[in-house]
Amino acid sequence: MDTSAWSAQQLAEYLAVVSAFDNERDAMFGAVELAAEAFEAEIGAIVSGETVLVDVGFPSGRTPERQIVEAVVSGAALDVPGPGI
Repeated sequence: MDTSAWSAQQLAEYLAVVSAFDNERDAMFGAVELAAEAFEAEIGAIVSGETVLVDVGFPSGRTPERQIVEAVVSGAALDVPGPGI
């Protein structure tokens, strides 16, 4: 299978999974989980303006929101010590 067909198939599967959630928050969380898994990332987040809407991979209640927003705005890498749980 060529790469463009594979990409279209993966995108269709991704959209099908995300659209099956009951509400917007769960869909965003599911989207971040799937994207992080696809990129083999330990963390993921959706950022809107200066707010982290949802994230995965950070310990509960310990999301470094300011650092995430700064990294997104500047295009810099984000060094995240001890992600998980």
